[in-house]
Amino acid sequence: MFKINFSLEKFGTTCGWIFLAISLYLAVTTIQIFNYIIFEKSTEPEDTTEKRVVAVLYLLVCVSTFIRSSVISYQLIDGIRQQNPREVMKFNMLMIEILFIMALIQSFLIFKRNFVQAACLIVFEIIVFIVCFYINELKKKFEKEIELFNCEGIDLTATPVQHNLHI
Repeated sequence: MFKINFSLEKFGTTCGWIFLAISLYLAVTTIQIFNYIIFEKSTEPEDTTEKRVVAVLYLLVCVSTFIRSSVISYQLIDGIRQQNPREVMKFNMLMIEILFIMALIQSFLIFKRNFVQAACLIVFEIIVFIVCFYINELKKKFEKEIELFNCEGIDLTATPVQHNLHI
């Protein structure tokens, strides 16, 4: 029978790679919007300033989300590789921030009576909540390992140079 070997480290690394894929998607979207802003101006006779402003704002959102998503994925993957609970906690704090932003968007959707879209957003909020829960468990696991090794006199938060180790 097929058995799935689940570990918190594999789950966290998978989440990091998913965020990296999201950031790459946003990079492609950003390039497409930039292409629209620069090159499509002359081909559209009904081009309005309002469309341009919306496109520029969308471009800024995509660029900032691309950068933020890349940072989130790097912090998580690097934090797991180094077994550093601080880096993993930074990822979790950013995920909680995303959860609050999604809840804010959901409240605006409910206010505008877009109940179907607001209900669909609940699925993503639940996914983010589950990811936050498991990443928090991973952080606790790393902290327990550090406490265990600190009892033996080994500092896991030190860099390899501080241990005179060459990797």
